[in-house]
Amino acid sequence: TERNKVSEEITTPAVEEVIEVGTKEVTVIPGTPIVVPVVKDETKTEVIPFEKQTRENSELAKGETRVVQEGKDGVRTIVYTVTTVDGQETGRVVKSDTTTPAVPEITEIGTKEVTVIPGTPIVVPVVKDETKSEVIPFEKQTRENPELAKGETRVVQEGKDGVRTIVYTVTTVDGQETGRVVKSDTTTPAVAEITEVGTKDIPVTPAPSKPVVKTETKHESIPFEKQTRKNPELAKGETRVVQEGKDGIRTIVYTVTMVDGKEVSRVIKAEGTTPAVPEIIEIGTKGVSGTTTKKTDTKPEAKSSVAGAKAEAKAVLPKTGEQKSLLAVIGAAVLAVLGGLMWFRKRKE
Repeated sequence: TERNKVSEEITTPAVEEVIEVGTKEVTVIPGTPIVVPVVKDETKTEVIPFEKQTRENSELAKGETRVVQEGKDGVRTIVYTVTTVDGQETGRVVKSDTTTPAVPEITEIGTKEVTVIPGTPIVVPVVKDETKSEVIPFEKQTRENPELAKGETRVVQEGKDGVRTIVYTVTTVDGQETGRVVKSDTTTPAVAEITEVGTKDIPVTPAPSKPVVKTETKHESIPFEKQTRKNPELAKGETRVVQEGKDGIRTIVYTVTMVDGKEVSRVIKAEGTTPAVPEIIEIGTKGVSGTTTKKTDTKPEAKSSVAGAKAEAKAVLPKTGEQKSLLAVIGAAVLAVLGGLMWFRKRKE
């Protein structure tokens, strides 16, 4: 058997690891929620089609062809580090750009003249490719992050296994291997898993208490007004309350929200008003004509005078049915009658 190395080349160049170290000072305001950026990797791949090549082989019988290298598409892999805050992308950086070059398909074309001896069997070599793959496990790395809260962890780079792919060109005759050549040896390097561990001390702010919502009712008094109006049917100088005044009420219902015993909001839920009733007083403007009373010594006349005074008082009484005004007028009439009697007795004596 025979084994010859056809070619050897580095198909996947090394990629330097770039680590950014933050220097930005961050001021934490007590009570303000901390918005932690989310950093994750995003991978994009592009296929690179392989080429087809042919070459002559003077050791191969004329007219025969043999694929000595299978074609394989290449792959360009771009890894982005994407930063998001509250679900919005705020930054995108190319973390790595790796290209696995395409492997061309090589076909050999025979040019050797072969003389066939009658009665001799023709032995044709069989050439085929054999592929062997090896997994390269990824490493796990950790690093401190002073901008990340102590105790928190964040995977900033997902780990990914690498692959080493070796393609052999194997020649067999009558089922026996007569040759094995390394056709290609491609390695896709593993991507290390990087986890950041927070070291920043952050004061713990107690969570706010649950809001308490209650209803509060407030009443406001609306003072009544006092109104006066003239009444030509009422004796001049007299007054009469024809409508009692009554204060109105404004009722306001609030929805009050309390947190930790402190009011944080107040909203008017309902508002209603019972209007005030004004006090109305009538003032008499009717003129009263003068009358002359005859002097007499007989008691019946005095009684007649008293009866007349009562009759006059009754004539003056209003017909409104207001109890308060009626009592006032009756009282005035009684006082007038009593005054007349006293005056009459003094004259008699």
